[in-house]
Amino acid sequence: MKLVKGFPQPSFHMGVLTLLSQVPDLIVVEFGTEGTMRYFLNTLQMMGCPARARMFTTMMDESTVVLGSYERLRLTLKELDEEYHPPLIVAVDSTVASIIGVDVEGACLQFQDEVNATLLPLQDSHLTKTYGEGVAFAQVRLLEVQQTDPRVIEEAAGRVRQLLPFFMTGQYQAQI
Repeated sequence: MKLVKGFPQPSFHMGVLTLLSQVPDLIVVEFGTEGTMRYFLNTLQMMGCPARARMFTTMMDESTVVLGSYERLRLTLKELDEEYHPPLIVAVDSTVASIIGVDVEGACLQFQDEVNATLLPLQDSHLTKTYGEGVAFAQVRLLEVQQTDPRVIEEAAGRVRQLLPFFMTGQYQAQI
């Protein structure tokens, strides 16, 4: 077992969130606990690259983890659709959701008729893949739905590439 001091290495999930966070006015919902999203948004602020997307969490609680309830996701999607009227809402599973086997894709299919926005589920339960693979995964999935101008997505990817040196410096890199 490795002892890690400082910040952990950025994961596939953080790569997904980083790319999504840099697409202006995109609505992103993480089906997870508040802590993951708060940590992520604070990290972006620390790097001097605040989120351009609107980032939300469902505030997953024990009823979701123990009983498998999707009610918080459904209510969050409906509330965001009613308040912002977006053409697209991206729903991302969290690490906790991945571990317990949450089906974000199935939930989005079930809830699609309840909202006007197109729901794009990003089931990113790849716990062993890298940050860069997460960025690429999110970029490809956004391009597939053709709801966002490809130039906007490429600009977001460019901003994410500018953040990579930060992750490779002693400011962020985990000490093993």
